[in-house]
Amino acid sequence: MHELSLIDNTFQKEEAGKYHLSIQSDLNGFAYCIYDNAQKKHVVFRKYNLQTDRLIDNFLKSLEEVFRTDDLLKLTYSTSAFMFLTQKSTLIPDAYFSKDILKSYLEFNHTLDDLDEIHYNYLPAVDAYNVFAMHTYVAAEISKHINGVIFYHQAYPFIEKTLEFSGNKQKQIIAVNLNHYFFDIAVCAAGKLKLYNTFQYTGPTDLLYYILFICKQFLIEPRQLELLLSGELSDTMTFREKLKEYIPDTQTLKTDPVSLADGLSKIKESNYSSLFNLVHCE
Repeated sequence: MHELSLIDNTFQKEEAGKYHLSIQSDLNGFAYCIYDNAQKKHVVFRKYNLQTDRLIDNFLKSLEEVFRTDDLLKLTYSTSAFMFLTQKSTLIPDAYFSKDILKSYLEFNHTLDDLDEIHYNYLPAVDAYNVFAMHTYVAAEISKHINGVIFYHQAYPFIEKTLEFSGNKQKQIIAVNLNHYFFDIAVCAAGKLKLYNTFQYTGPTDLLYYILFICKQFLIEPRQLELLLSGELSDTMTFREKLKEYIPDTQTLKTDPVSLADGLSKIKESNYSSLFNLVHCE
């Protein structure tokens, strides 16, 4: 059963062809939202917690069960996107990008498994390609149930949203998206990306260490830093309290509340910022 299911009263199952489906998943959970292209609002949000022990075989069984039982995932949408949260990615400037050597880009920084297949997205805001790996059985399972699905990496919506927020601000800001076992981090100023990376962490001390390390590298005074948090764990008080000891201006990544229909008002959009912004990455 789904942990949370919110459906706005304007959603019509028989009109699925006018909606966009966005899905986000990792080995611990599965969530999706449905966007009404006419209203320009998300009208459905569902989330599942998966008991997988972080094992790919268990995850695939859980994934099959979700698609078997979820009535809304059986519908055919105008467009669909799937994003699997992973650290296996790297940004390549357009001038140096070649489709013929995708694997070599990733192998420079990551150890690839035999069943990893490689995908890429072009990020217009930074004129670069994000090359990323996804387990081939996961990709096959998603493709089996959703025709024409496009695969994305979480870096795309995260970077785009952070750059949008930084806008014309001249001072450097740091944005952090907190996933369950790793976090994405970006440094931006005046609408330009200075750094994107991911780090594993187990608690607030690890998180603080990496942020302060990056501050040192970019000559940023932590007490003058504007730190933006998003992601499922961004409201965790132990994280926020630890960060505010050193970075007083720790805040939530501001999002556009009007992008959610009234029936989804219980959701804090910043907790699923990348998922809700995936529709804008086409």
